[in-house]
Amino acid sequence: MQKINKWFLLMTMLLALSLVLVACGGNEEPADDPVDEPVTETDNTETDADPAPTDEPTDEPADEPADDDAAMGDSMLAQAMNGDFAGTVVTVFSPAVDEDERKFNETMAAFEEATGIDIQYEGSKEFEAAISVRADAGNPPDIADFPQPGLLNSFVRDGLIVDLNQYMDRDYLSGQYIDSWLDMATMEGPDGPIMAGVWYRVFGKSQVFYPKGPWEAAGYEIPTTWDELLTLSQTISDDGDAPWCIGIESGVATGWTATDWIEDMMLRTTSLENYDAWVNGDLPFASPEVQNAAETMAQIWFNDDYVLGGRSSIATTGFGDAPTGMFDDPPQCWLHRQGSFITSFFPEGTTADDYGIFYLPPVDEAYGRPYLVSGDLFAAFNDRPEVIAVMEYMTKGESLQVWMEQGGALSPHKDADLAWYGSEIDAQIGAFIADATSVRFDASDLMPGEVGAGSFWTEMTGWVSGSVDLEEALQNIDASWPEGAGGISGDMDGGEDEGDEDMGEGMAGDGVMTDRPEILERAYAGEFDGTVVTVFSPAVDEDERKFNETVAAFEEATGIDIQYEGSKEFEAAISVRADAGNPPDIADFPQPGLLNSFVRDGLIVDISSELDRDYLSGQYIDSWLDMATMEGPDGPIMAGVWYRVFGKSQVFYPKGPWEAAGYEVPTTWDELIELSQTISDDGDAPWCIGIESGVATGWTATDWIEDMMLRTTSLENYDAWVAGDLGFASPEVTNAAETMAQIWFNDDFVLGGRSSIATTGFGDAPTGMFDDPPQCWLHRQGSFITSFFPEGTTTDDYGIFYLPPVDEAYGRPYLVSGDLFAAFDDRPEVMAVMAYLSRGESLQEWMAQGGALSPHKDANLDWYGSEVDAQIGAFIADATSVRFDASDLMPGEVGAGTFWTEMTGWVSGSVDLETALENIDASWPE
Repeated sequence: MQKINKWFLLMTMLLALSLVLVACGGNEEPADDPVDEPVTETDNTETDADPAPTDEPTDEPADEPADDDAAMGDSMLAQAMNGDFAGTVVTVFSPAVDEDERKFNETMAAFEEATGIDIQYEGSKEFEAAISVRADAGNPPDIADFPQPGLLNSFVRDGLIVDLNQYMDRDYLSGQYIDSWLDMATMEGPDGPIMAGVWYRVFGKSQVFYPKGPWEAAGYEIPTTWDELLTLSQTISDDGDAPWCIGIESGVATGWTATDWIEDMMLRTTSLENYDAWVNGDLPFASPEVQNAAETMAQIWFNDDYVLGGRSSIATTGFGDAPTGMFDDPPQCWLHRQGSFITSFFPEGTTADDYGIFYLPPVDEAYGRPYLVSGDLFAAFNDRPEVIAVMEYMTKGESLQVWMEQGGALSPHKDADLAWYGSEIDAQIGAFIADATSVRFDASDLMPGEVGAGSFWTEMTGWVSGSVDLEEALQNIDASWPEGAGGISGDMDGGEDEGDEDMGEGMAGDGVMTDRPEILERAYAGEFDGTVVTVFSPAVDEDERKFNETVAAFEEATGIDIQYEGSKEFEAAISVRADAGNPPDIADFPQPGLLNSFVRDGLIVDISSELDRDYLSGQYIDSWLDMATMEGPDGPIMAGVWYRVFGKSQVFYPKGPWEAAGYEVPTTWDELIELSQTISDDGDAPWCIGIESGVATGWTATDWIEDMMLRTTSLENYDAWVAGDLGFASPEVTNAAETMAQIWFNDDFVLGGRSSIATTGFGDAPTGMFDDPPQCWLHRQGSFITSFFPEGTTTDDYGIFYLPPVDEAYGRPYLVSGDLFAAFDDRPEVMAVMAYLSRGESLQEWMAQGGALSPHKDANLDWYGSEVDAQIGAFIADATSVRFDASDLMPGEVGAGTFWTEMTGWVSGSVDLETALENIDASWPE
């Protein structure tokens, strides 16, 4: 603090004499322009860091910062430093919370002390929804932090954002930023283009990591051109190693790594004008420019000698796993292009001494040294003098100095000093940004969600994996572009949220976002303030608490009072209340069959009257909508919306022994059978299976049959089976059972053999995985089973994988159960709550606390509070179809009766399969 106090003492003295703002730190001289003089050595007493960029800057420096005397004059910032606004308050609203909130406040503390302006910061994970509500209600913050420029653009179009050109001229701003930053902050308002905001904290992507020690020992040199990079790749390959570590697997977000590479190649092979046109949808993906960018990237990606595991491995290698090969001894691969967040995925114990970085070289010198970024764009809703003073302060590097020292912030400012960075890697990336001749924001983040977080990811994955050629992939992306939607001029709800690199990229299942329906917008505008909506559910105790905490933000934002009642007697009580004409507004049906009875009686609202199929298709894959469509008195209706769900189609395994044995996760049924045989050949029982459960013995077997039905026949046949229109004795059900028997009835595959299955408790079955050594290795079950694992077992002790498809014709099906919320009343506030429940944000808090999986496309995998939930959430998000547990939908005499008992008889050998299936059919009530 002594350094800061001296700084402000000096400033106060100078202000008193001349009202000139001195831009310096401590009692040192002002920093030279970082582009003029690259960092080769720093004096950072706080960290003893010695950052040194590993490549040389360009010969031509950027423009010098504008002279503060001329630029500032009697500006709002100068007046603020003179104390003219002491005692005023400026509110700042941001999505950054926790550590980032602390760092922002500490960063601004010196400015507040010097000026007397009180900056009141509010961080919210519900920023996107809340900022719209506050703006619509005429109560926006003074300043808001937009990590997604597209969201800011929507407010600019509505004329709600202050044009900073009125207070800071272009000459001054050009002294603080290179033109690219100013171009990206210029947006079209009602009366023409305005300077919508100032860039503050940013993040960088255009760098390549390498293993420092082995690199120096091998004598490899940093490449400065694309040709030199290809030559280096060939040299490493000639030396017998794979030069590149590349992986794009990221659950539902698989492919985002490929889009980042395409974006970097676009910046290096075509003009900024073409990049911007591409983002806006004016330059098609199928254009020669985009095709050339992809083919340039393919010079590395599609050369099997250049990529660890070859091209075929890229789509199945996790993006976080990819770089770990650099740290093997000797390295398995040597080069990895990624944002700085990737260091959190490096092997435990890795330090900055173990790796270096260099700038991803230009391809065509005509396009200079471009750099791909994301970051925070601060905009003002109010133009009071003290607000403009804060905005002006944010244009200066010193406004970010404390944050730079603490880590987690890179500066876009010309007058930032690289010596301020508290870590070597930040200083190096800061130098890359300072040395850039142009910058552009991540394109996929700026495109409409259907593209940027949809087809762009999936089609690049298809192209990389070889399932589609480049021309077709690019045409498919173009075909997915929503009519009338621009890029940065669109709504841009989708895309990766890379404003906070600490979160990691692509770990979010950032699915397709759709605009909020009108009824929900009316709610957020306060139209239903003071109304009450009742919700009745079988969920009690902890689940009741979690539901109430989850919807609290919505209640606060809308003024709607959601009165929740949970009851263990739900099934009986809901029928009584409905018969008496006093049902709740909304009821939670974990048994869709019960809801169906109310639909048949005409008591349930058809929610498609407010939420059309196009909107719902943006929130759910079609399978969820199909399962919510039920036959009413006048035809089919959309009976409800899926909310909290549970997944079953996964297999657990003991992680440590698995990795030690070198077993690999199977992706097909044949590979699963082959893995089972391998484990058996190694002397162990591959599978842990037990179905004993007291009076419910056999239900585990029915779940397996259901999973096999989804993998061996069509959804139409599955639905007909559930409805009783496809007999159990049919060839389809027989085939499903016989497929399951390939594992269950092979005595070498099951711990204790087939004869033990019916007498082994379902909760006891998986414990053998955790013996030393394991007695069995694989266990298919819902996520609840972890509560039956031995005491002290943690997520470090087990892994999970998706139960593979049997027949590729049926895609990647997933067996689920869950809560289907339906409305008995169609009052507007009730429909608003139903619309809210159809969105991933409505479940975010519950996901964070655990015990809830989301069926929503727009849910983010980062919201999950546990690794297992996130993995299963990714399986659900990646599913091509879902179906509800069949036994839960069948008549009780079957689903919780003969289906259980006859499967138990068949598994134990007391009855053959044909007889068992005929007995179940005979029990079906007329």
